[in-house]
Amino acid sequence: MEQIKTDSNKSTTEIENNLLLAHLSSKKWKYILFSLSIGLVWSLILKFYIIEYQSIGSFYVNDMSVLSSAGVDIKSFESLSANDNTIRIFELINSSKVKQHLIKKFGLVKHYGLDSTREFYFQQTENMLSSNIVVKKSLYNTISITIHDKYRYLAADMANEIMFFIDEMNKEYFIKNVESKLKISGAFLRNIKDDNELKSKSIDSLLTKMHQMVQTDKLDRGTIYIMKYESLLSGLMNELANSTRDLTNSQKLYNLALQALNQKDYQTITIVQSATPASYSTIFICAAYGALISIMIASLLIFRAYINIHYKYQIHVLFDKK
Repeated sequence: MEQIKTDSNKSTTEIENNLLLAHLSSKKWKYILFSLSIGLVWSLILKFYIIEYQSIGSFYVNDMSVLSSAGVDIKSFESLSANDNTIRIFELINSSKVKQHLIKKFGLVKHYGLDSTREFYFQQTENMLSSNIVVKKSLYNTISITIHDKYRYLAADMANEIMFFIDEMNKEYFIKNVESKLKISGAFLRNIKDDNELKSKSIDSLLTKMHQMVQTDKLDRGTIYIMKYESLLSGLMNELANSTRDLTNSQKLYNLALQALNQKDYQTITIVQSATPASYSTIFICAAYGALISIMIASLLIFRAYINIHYKYQIHVLFDKK
């Protein structure tokens, strides 16, 4: 009886396998075309809507304290330190001014497929742009900008444009800072000159009095006054020397400020790496994913046919409404 049962089971399995092979043979072209179609559709979706190119550009902020002078204390007029200035530029990359510049220059409203007649379309464009910009700062204060976009050349152009625009904005800030220092150094220069003139007049007056006392017969009686005048003269000479040194330093600061204003091509940032278009094409990645999806769909179709043939009775019992 066991031998008969085993043979019977083998016969049933062979019959089901033959049915499965016959089913697949009759439906093979339908399954192949369906699987390839699904894979192709997903490849296009991945290519144009999901997988994006990325371009990376990096730079560091140049030292802005080119007007520093050891003899003139203008620290109280400095707006930002070198580290604070780097942080300022880091935050400036994600500012609305930079985003608005990119949106207008590259026509991102149309690029992102937004309707410019709808309300808040510009804010939506800014939000989409923000999600495609990644800014990082290294331990060595190098700032990197990563742009994601479905077009490789646009991603590179946007990253480079951000660095160029940041440099232009920083130049404006730099010029305003220089102009402020120019006014400070100019006022300081005038004050020192006026003070030096007063000191010079005082020295001339003391020298005149001393000369008059030496020429008179009252030299012995005027010794005390001469010593007093010598002490005052020595103090005035020291003050005049210090004031002259400050005057020289202030004049240097003033000249540096003028030179900086005339130096229109001064680079406030140094580009470490310019953004370049990606060297690879996403079409191959999308095609590979599409092929995997086609294989998965074909496997699911075969598995569905296998379940329907081998467990047809059980499925009928399980879902029988009666």
